[in-house]
Amino acid sequence: FKVHRSMSILVTSLNGYAAYRLWPLAGERLQRLLTATLGILALEIVAGIILAYLALPALVQPVHLTLATLLFGAQFLTLVAWHRALAAIKQGQPRPAHA
Repeated sequence: FKVHRSMSILVTSLNGYAAYRLWPLAGERLQRLLTATLGILALEIVAGIILAYLALPALVQPVHLTLATLLFGAQFLTLVAWHRALAAIKQGQPRPAHA
C-alpha cells in the first residue's frame, strides 16, 4: 500500500507540474486535454481514497482501474498534442487553436 500511495503522489505531482508548465503554451485542444487529465486524476484519487478507507469495496475496484486506463490515454493524447504544437512552432507556423 505504501508503494502504491507513494507512486500516486509522484504521478499527481508530475501531472500537476506538466499542466502548470504547458498551460501558458497550450492551444485550445491541449488545454482541454490537460483539464481532462487533471479531472480524471482527481476522480482517481477519490476512488483510491474510497478503496483505502472502506476496505476495498468491490464496486469501486473496476472504477479505479478504468479511471487509471483513461488517465493513461489522456496523458498519451496530451503528449501527442504537445509534440504537434512544438513541431508547428519549430516550423514557424502559427499555433492552431486545436493543437
